[in-house]
Amino acid sequence: MITVHIASIAALTFLIGSSCSEAPAEAGTAADSEGQSKGAAPQYEGSVLYGRFCLSCHGETGIGDGVSATMLTIKPRDFTAGIFKFRSVVEGLPTDADLARTIAKGIGGTEMSAYETLPPEAIDALVQHVKSLTVGNIEVADEEEAQELPGLVEVIEDKGTFYARVNWFELRGSGAPLVVGTPPKPTAEMVARGKELFEGIAACVTCHGKEGRGDGDAGKDLKDDWGFSITPRNFTEDILKGGDDLQDIYQRIMLGIPGTPMPASAELLGGPDDAWAIVYYVQKLRRKLYIPK
Repeated sequence: MITVHIASIAALTFLIGSSCSEAPAEAGTAADSEGQSKGAAPQYEGSVLYGRFCLSCHGETGIGDGVSATMLTIKPRDFTAGIFKFRSVVEGLPTDADLARTIAKGIGGTEMSAYETLPPEAIDALVQHVKSLTVGNIEVADEEEAQELPGLVEVIEDKGTFYARVNWFELRGSGAPLVVGTPPKPTAEMVARGKELFEGIAACVTCHGKEGRGDGDAGKDLKDDWGFSITPRNFTEDILKGGDDLQDIYQRIMLGIPGTPMPASAELLGGPDDAWAIVYYVQKLRRKLYIPK
């Protein structure tokens, strides 16, 4: 469970400023002097919105080094790495809709707030600005090779080694979303199958534990791709970061969580029915499953 000291909360309130519930619709809009006529739909500036709502945690360049980052229990995302935990696609980076959902809904169990009171156009402006920050280095043989890379920002040389600075979204793009569909009606047989898979081929039990408390032997001393300690979800108590709708859990089982030890299980399972079986078993562990007779 997440614990934040009262002093840290007070400091965060001061540093971050207005909460999402207080976000005015006009925040981050372009001024009339820039050509916006009165009565026209507001034009939102992603960089201004980012400065107001995201900068204090994610930092100016998106590396996750904002002034309040050190006080957070879970460190802010480093956008420059081009790794995003929650996506709906099988391969590639998240879609704009995925990023918009994270901004609007926040991430449960963390200090990442929900900004659903912002207009959709403002959230989209934030999405585009975040994407512009996803710039990192790729080692290349020379400048000529760098010029062939999509999303090239610049070429730098360090002690005879060439690096292409590229925008990850332009280089990798977003793949096709996973087809989730409508959850089937749960049955006792399906839950039993889910338990079998949870403890067997899907190996969920190794990290999450037999009772889903996050105390499996393999779950000890885990680290994410940034080297920070990470613990498996305790299904009996914890909020699910990626959302607790049935479809959300299905996606996490099938796609995993990039940047963490949580693997994708799509290739291990026999198909959607197996994944739904695990979903319902997880719901049973969370005491949120009712099977009508």
